[in-house]
Amino acid sequence: MSILKFLNRRFLIAFLILVGVYTVAVWVLNFHSERKTASELNVAQLKSFVYVAENARRKGTLRDVVGYFPGDIRVTVIDSGGRVIFDTDSALVGTFENHNNRPELKGAHFHGSGIGSRVSASTGENTFYYAEFFGDHYLRVGVPNFLTPEHSFNLTRLLLLVGILLLFVLAWRMYLAAKAHAEHLRRLAGLSKKIASGAEVMPDDIDADAGDDITGGLLEILHQKEQIRKDLEAGRERLELHFEVSDIGIGIFDPDGHTLFANSHFIQYANMLSSSPMTEVGQIMDDPVLSEIKAFAGSPYDPDRRMKSIKIDRNARTYEVTCLRDEKGGHEITITDITETEKNRILKQELTSNITHELRTPLTAIKGYLEMLSYQDLSEDERTAFTDKALAQSARLSSLLDDISLLSKLEEPTNSYTFETLDLRLLVEEARIAFTDRLTDTGDTFHNNLPSELLIDGNYSLLFSVFQNLLENAIRYAGSGVTIEVNLYHKDNRYLYLSFHDTGIGVDDSSLGRIFERFYRIDEGRSRAKGGTGLGLSIVRNAILFHGGQVQARRHPSGGLEILFTLPLKHASN
Repeated sequence: MSILKFLNRRFLIAFLILVGVYTVAVWVLNFHSERKTASELNVAQLKSFVYVAENARRKGTLRDVVGYFPGDIRVTVIDSGGRVIFDTDSALVGTFENHNNRPELKGAHFHGSGIGSRVSASTGENTFYYAEFFGDHYLRVGVPNFLTPEHSFNLTRLLLLVGILLLFVLAWRMYLAAKAHAEHLRRLAGLSKKIASGAEVMPDDIDADAGDDITGGLLEILHQKEQIRKDLEAGRERLELHFEVSDIGIGIFDPDGHTLFANSHFIQYANMLSSSPMTEVGQIMDDPVLSEIKAFAGSPYDPDRRMKSIKIDRNARTYEVTCLRDEKGGHEITITDITETEKNRILKQELTSNITHELRTPLTAIKGYLEMLSYQDLSEDERTAFTDKALAQSARLSSLLDDISLLSKLEEPTNSYTFETLDLRLLVEEARIAFTDRLTDTGDTFHNNLPSELLIDGNYSLLFSVFQNLLENAIRYAGSGVTIEVNLYHKDNRYLYLSFHDTGIGVDDSSLGRIFERFYRIDEGRSRAKGGTGLGLSIVRNAILFHGGQVQARRHPSGGLEILFTLPLKHASN
């Protein structure tokens, strides 16, 4: 049995019970109301007979007066002890039992008057009694009680039965209507389940003539679902087409310019193209660099001219920006890094020679210092000076080997790095504390603008090396008295978008595209004099890539160097 049929039967049974209880209650109340009304009428009538009979008793004419009463009126006088001393039927006097227990006498004794209704023991008739107490005797008047069950069926009850019959007819009609409606709801419930499960449901499957709100709502949902399905299918095909190409930034916008989708490459490339970091992806359309794209996206739709591409040179890199429009006014923008270079291959070819070259310099210096120390005529101060220089070159050589080892590990598939939940702000603070003395010596100021409890899933040592190398690079090469800042300029449910910049001397455009190369130095002599290995920013790049992020360099509006990079909130294996 379905739940709807069960509820229909429950409704009918409950209604019948309710009507039955109501009928009995009305019948009982009506019966008692009639009895009360009749009793009040009898009392009002019998009071006058009591009054006349008592006056006649006092005058000694009771027997004569009673003879004038209607034949069905019975008068009885009872003394205070309950003995009958007078009765309309004088022949019965002396045969009555004691009347002290009669309810009408008890009522008269305590309240002055009392009533009772019962079958008379002397006459055998159902009699209504009214009695009053006069101090030393009771005077009781009785009259046949016509309010008996066989007389209770009157016109009021007939009307009540007719009303009840009409209620039953109405209940049956309601049951039939509810049953039909329940069947309609059952069909609609089945269709709703099919819609929820994704099964195909056509508008023709619904009775459009039902005319109720539920049917109309389902029809509207079906039409909307079909439209949404078409839109999603078209969107899915577009996205699949674009995602097949790697390293392409993709942004999808509605006709009003609101962002519907933007991948991490799009956000990163858009910030590389914009004049300053963006808080909203859609702001890229207001940047002058994309004025042609914005004009094309806002022009009237032309089916023969749905796409426009432009090339932009920015920060020593070349990007291709393409806008694809649809007939509804929405548009897609792709940003592709098309810089023609084979940096990785070239770096691998040059790696051996570079390492040999970089190692030869400190080794040659150490050899020279040791040869100098071999002379016997050096003073103690000279020996100390050459020893210190040899130790410094040894430390530089050790640092260089450590950096090369770290880079090698980052470029090889390995599971040796463990990932854990880190507070990025606290990690940056630890890097700042490690450089406190050097910041004081150079007069530089460092601002950690990251928000509190900025949690990320990463490797502590690698992320620490990222900010350590960025901070050391700024202290070494940006100049004295500069301001260094790290900022979070955007965050979504997948990535953190970070900016690290200084207000120092900066890097020229020709070098921006190469600063992440191994052993690349803008000023060879100055870099070596400051003790750099030429691998710091390369470590930064590889550590960020190892975490699944992206990194780019550009000139900051202040003139200094700015590093833009992303870090995923969760490691890919989690």
